[in-house]
Amino acid sequence: QTVVFPSSLEVIPKNSFLGNTNIKGIEIYGNISKIDEGAFGGCKALEVVLIDTQVPITIEKEAFMECPALSTVIINNCAIIGKGAFRDCTKLVSVNITNTEEIGENAFVKCSALESVNTDNSIKVIGKEAFAYCKKLEIFTVKSGVQSVSEFCFSECTNLKTIIIENGVESIGEAAFRNCASLEEINIPESITFVNAYSFEGCVSLKKITVSGENNTYETLENHLIRRDKGNDGNVTVTLVVFCPGLIQEETVIPNGVNILGEYLFRNSKVIKKVKFNPELFEIGKEAFYNTPLTEVDLTGITTVMDYAFGKTNITELKVPESVTAIASYAFEFCKKLENVYIRTTLEVLGEGAFRADKDATTVINIYIEFDEESIPEKWNKSPGWSGGSKSNIVYSYVFEE
Repeated sequence: QTVVFPSSLEVIPKNSFLGNTNIKGIEIYGNISKIDEGAFGGCKALEVVLIDTQVPITIEKEAFMECPALSTVIINNCAIIGKGAFRDCTKLVSVNITNTEEIGENAFVKCSALESVNTDNSIKVIGKEAFAYCKKLEIFTVKSGVQSVSEFCFSECTNLKTIIIENGVESIGEAAFRNCASLEEINIPESITFVNAYSFEGCVSLKKITVSGENNTYETLENHLIRRDKGNDGNVTVTLVVFCPGLIQEETVIPNGVNILGEYLFRNSKVIKKVKFNPELFEIGKEAFYNTPLTEVDLTGITTVMDYAFGKTNITELKVPESVTAIASYAFEFCKKLENVYIRTTLEVLGEGAFRADKDATTVINIYIEFDEESIPEKWNKSPGWSGGSKSNIVYSYVFEE
């Protein structure tokens, strides 16, 4: 049974066909301007939705959620496809959207059979998690009218192999492509001015990032994404923003020319165990190695270690060299295998919980400090805030062997 709604109707009320078991097709034309919340939610037999109204229609939240037989959706002339409008339609294969301004948050989340999505340049907004967990989606084009690839937009699209971002898109949000395990390459167009450092976490096949030569913010270095920033003193610093997850190895080498490891750079990587820094590197960003199996690190030449940088790693010993002047809060928290820490008098800043121990830790952290207890710098967080608390043994006035 296909239901064609009369052109005189203006609103399809909330929950009006919720759980219906007879409707197989819906055709909406004329002056209907609103499909209210849950109007067709859980329609067991619904297979096809065709919307082509004379006035821009609003599809409210969860209007078609959990329609288990729905396979085809065609929408033309829509103001907004609301939050979760088609979520959990697990047999939805094809979506065609034209003359539509916004695809809302979670609009097609967990449409696990979705293979094809066609849109035009009318789209301005694609919301958070709009296509997350669409595990059969292989290709998607983000059209030029879209301002941002929102956070978690394509997260967990494990079969996504090709993403085309047209010039005009300005930013890529947090975890936008998280765990897109089949994605091998991505191109950053001229218009992109911001890429969240966590955008490609878990993209284990990603081995190449290219950037338009006209882009004034980003460029590539050995297939990785970098940003050059000019300071007030005229000096340029190079930040490694995205290290291609597909190029991470057990012993990973940081490319020459990089000065700063950006935040979240290797966070949650299951591969990296050792890292070799270049001589120009001086800062390790926030959570750069957090929750990785890293077993050792040589901080020679580094001046600053940011918050949580090496938290939850497998480091067993830490020698803080004279080059390091600042270790931020929780930089080495919950390192269950950490036994010995050696700190020189050149360390000016030591943040709260820098060596905080897990409550279940079985080892005691021995912290050997070149200072005597009365000479601890003012910018050290007061003990035991920076130490492992009851899980630490602090030795002051330690004499280092030259």
